[in-house]
Amino acid sequence: MDKAYRLIRIFYAFSSALVRLCFAFSSAKNKKNKTPRSPAQLAMNAKMSLAMKFLTYVTNFVNVGFSTSVGPGQTSHNIAVSRMLLTGIKGSYPNYELDYPNIQLTDGKLRLPDNIQAKQLGDDIVITWNVPAYEGDVRARDQIMAVCCDGKGFATKLLSGARITDGMEVLKGHAMKRQKPFHVYVSFISDDRKLVAKSVYTGMIE
Repeated sequence: MDKAYRLIRIFYAFSSALVRLCFAFSSAKNKKNKTPRSPAQLAMNAKMSLAMKFLTYVTNFVNVGFSTSVGPGQTSHNIAVSRMLLTGIKGSYPNYELDYPNIQLTDGKLRLPDNIQAKQLGDDIVITWNVPAYEGDVRARDQIMAVCCDGKGFATKLLSGARITDGMEVLKGHAMKRQKPFHVYVSFISDDRKLVAKSVYTGMIE
């Protein structure tokens, strides 16, 4: 009987301690949540929210686009977020907005061809570039990557398109899928996926 009584007392003491611990944690959490955020915190939260919303629509693209830039402890998405915060957003709190010409979606050492352009032809978006006069066929199998996104952030993504020697890529029907104005970004990736170019903004199509 004494043993059972002692066990009950131990259990009661443990339960009481646990309840007090939970109450203390809850009170501290509530107190922390009630602490007003500083202007700098509010500004950073707003900037981060805008960056994350845009990247949501191009996640697969940036995962490939920054795959060759990843260092220890990094991910492609982390790099994409950092680049967005650094160059892809303009204005001041609370009036932040996307800085489309300076958004970077891929990065690497692969050379881009010259004179990359994008335009709308009917329902299609046509991307053209000068075919490089490289020696041999080392670069002949490089492929275009492209993103077409509208002002709401919805995006059409091409991760593996025409060869660099083709000089043209057509996104058939995609002009009708995006709400004008929309923005086009182009990059290239090697056939073995080990090299990526730095993305270029070809402009806004209205």
